[in-house]
Amino acid sequence: MKKNLLFALMLLVTAGAFAEDVEINGLWYKLVPETQEAQVIQYKNYKFYKGDYEIPNAVVWDNVSYRVTSIGYRAFSNCEQLTSVIVPSSVTSMGENAFQSCPALVSVTLGSVTRIGNSAFSGCSSLTDVTIPSSVTRIDKWAFQRCSSLTSVTIPSSVTTIEFAAFQGCSSLTAINVEEGNQDYVSDNGVLYNKDMTTLIQYPSCKSGNSYTVPNSVTCIGGYAFQNCSDLFTIQIPNSVEEIEDYVFQNCINLTEIELPDGLKRLWVYVFSGCSSLTAITIPNSVVSIDGNAFAGCSNLTTVTIGSGVESILAQAFANCPMLTNVYCYAEGIYTIAYDAFKGSNVENATLRVPEAVLETYKTTEPWNAFAQIKSLESMGERCATPTIALVNGKLVFDCETEGVEFVCRITPPEAVELKGNNLSMPSTYTVTVYAKKEGCENSAPVTRKMKIGGVTGDVNGDGVVDISDYVGVANIILTGKP
Repeated sequence: MKKNLLFALMLLVTAGAFAEDVEINGLWYKLVPETQEAQVIQYKNYKFYKGDYEIPNAVVWDNVSYRVTSIGYRAFSNCEQLTSVIVPSSVTSMGENAFQSCPALVSVTLGSVTRIGNSAFSGCSSLTDVTIPSSVTRIDKWAFQRCSSLTSVTIPSSVTTIEFAAFQGCSSLTAINVEEGNQDYVSDNGVLYNKDMTTLIQYPSCKSGNSYTVPNSVTCIGGYAFQNCSDLFTIQIPNSVEEIEDYVFQNCINLTEIELPDGLKRLWVYVFSGCSSLTAITIPNSVVSIDGNAFAGCSNLTTVTIGSGVESILAQAFANCPMLTNVYCYAEGIYTIAYDAFKGSNVENATLRVPEAVLETYKTTEPWNAFAQIKSLESMGERCATPTIALVNGKLVFDCETEGVEFVCRITPPEAVELKGNNLSMPSTYTVTVYAKKEGCENSAPVTRKMKIGGVTGDVNGDGVVDISDYVGVANIILTGKP
């Protein structure tokens, strides 16, 4: 009986030290009596906070003062009408997703926090300015992901760790600057690198210029580094680069050409997926693995050359590449290939070339045996010359030094024609891809050109109705200059 009474008393004493959640002047806190500290939290109502907030250094509850030292996990997340927050110097800790998906948040003063946690400001699409204080030593992954109004960032000298994709999807970002004296990171013309410039961490999505040359010191291009850089047309990568990690060039929709370095070991997942202007790619002999979706959705990719060192091609690596016409594979033994590696890529009309010694093996192995023709590399004949594209008096004109060729053309984006109600509209810029083919010759290398053709709207064929026939009319205008 005495033991039970003693146990009950101990529970009561312990309970007195437990944290409790309270509201003080419009903010919810978790109070910890034992340390007299308070943490800002989001409580019950999912979108509780609205407008502007200035967090105090301390709060008083039940005649006890509590120092505000932290912002809790998801404390302000999904608060759609939150516009600004001032964090006091007493706050040193900020939990993951603290301000995630606050689309109206324009400014934040971060006080003395030491770490900007995972996805802390992810999806804060109105955030135009943020000052990272000198107290910060770590910026975690996705910290500023999809902050689409953020134009520039300065990394203080105190920062020792920046995890991958910290600034992924910042579509207005023109520069990432690093303060002098930082021992771990450096900025070169607005591009973020580690200190010795062996790893390219982040290329700002809105950086000016259509081309970029990666420095010879770089051995690794980090994940997401160039993702969604729609203004990038060409990039030069030195042979020093051995790793190009996942999603690096995903959705670089204007990237027309790239030469992969001879020392590259692996093509990671989604590395070139969605590069809709890429027409040809040569995978060097040094590459061992082509990972899942590496080139998925490269809608103008016509020619792929696979080096002799490739041992595995994983799921949907070349999926949804409808222009794929020629695959030259120099590997005598690809030990692993996913059944859907070429899913949706029109291989039933494409030609595969492989070493003579393994020709029969490829003919009986899925998914290789789905190709329309499988021939030996050694039997290749003359190749059609690369065609040219010109726009003359509103009409596309193709030419080729090889006589008697047939031109195969594709115009993207596929959503070029949009029908809304009685209005038919076209964007002003198109990507035109063409290659030449001829019986008895190898198909030519593809060529791509950006075209500006605009101003076509409404009832194109003049029948008084805007319908599917007008789509055909628009296609004719693009291809011939006439409806």
